[in-house]
Amino acid sequence: MTKTIQSINAGLSSLLGITCSFLPQEILEFLTLEATATAVFLIKVLGAFYLGWAILNYMIRDITMGGIYGRPIIISNLAYYGTCTILLLKEVTRPIEIQPYLFIGIAVYCVMSISYYRVLRYNPAKSYEA
Repeated sequence: MTKTIQSINAGLSSLLGITCSFLPQEILEFLTLEATATAVFLIKVLGAFYLGWAILNYMIRDITMGGIYGRPIIISNLAYYGTCTILLLKEVTRPIEIQPYLFIGIAVYCVMSISYYRVLRYNPAKSYEA
C-alpha cells in the first residue's frame, strides 16, 4: 500500500517540479499574476523543492512504513497534503477565475491526506504476525 502511495506522490511532485522549473512564466500567466523577476525566481525555487521531494519519496518507497517505521516521512507528507487541502478549501470561497481547477486540486490533496493518515495509523507488525 505504501509503495503505491509513495509512487503516486513522487509522480505528482515530479510533475509539479518539472512544470514549475521550466514553465514559471506560463504558470504566472495562468494564475493571472505579473511575471516579475522575483515571482519567476520563487516559482523556480518551488520547482526545485518539488523535484527534491519527488526524489525523496521515490527513493524511500520500498521501506517499511506505518507505526514507528518511516514516521518522519509519513508525518511530513501528511502535514504537506493536509495543509494544502485546507488552503485550497479556503481559496474556493474567493471568486476567482481558476476556481474549477481548485476542485481537482482539493480532490487530489484530500485523497493523499487521507492516504497518509491511514499509513500513519497502520501497524505493519500485525501483517507479519500469523
